[in-house]
Amino acid sequence: LWPDETGERPSYFAVALRQLGVPSSSMRPVLDALQMHNRESCLWRVVEPDTPEVLGELRERGFTLAVISNADGRVEDDLGRYGLRPHFATVVDSHVVGVEKPNPEIFRLTLERLEVGAEQAVYVGDVFGIDVMGARRAGLQAVLIDTLERYPGKVDCPRIRRLADLLELL
Repeated sequence: LWPDETGERPSYFAVALRQLGVPSSSMRPVLDALQMHNRESCLWRVVEPDTPEVLGELRERGFTLAVISNADGRVEDDLGRYGLRPHFATVVDSHVVGVEKPNPEIFRLTLERLEVGAEQAVYVGDVFGIDVMGARRAGLQAVLIDTLERYPGKVDCPRIRRLADLLELL
């Protein structure tokens, strides 16, 4: 990653703009607009309409649910805003706990909070190298949610297209 003028790790937006060839001299106003829009709208949060029902069904089946997210400190509030927070026993936000996936420590921290062993847990994530590999390093089984079918034939784990597919898998 290329360092910006602050010496900090650049944002996703800065990296994307750099890759698109936007000159550094023109980048600041675009970055400011993108970051403001992201703060207001949380660009990474997409909730499928059936998500509350799927989470409710998983809980009815006896699953204890948790969230592990490489996030910016807003995940728990976002879950509350969408009415999803009550479905989860714990929410682990990398920004809050200071460790992010694929580091197995973030998975272990979650398991400790849930008071369960890795062999009792399944992690569902959408990035093979971060979610699946990180979960495996912590001893969990992993499922890849591949909504865009970006990994066909390339992974050695169960793969689903949407969250509702878990109801058949588990």
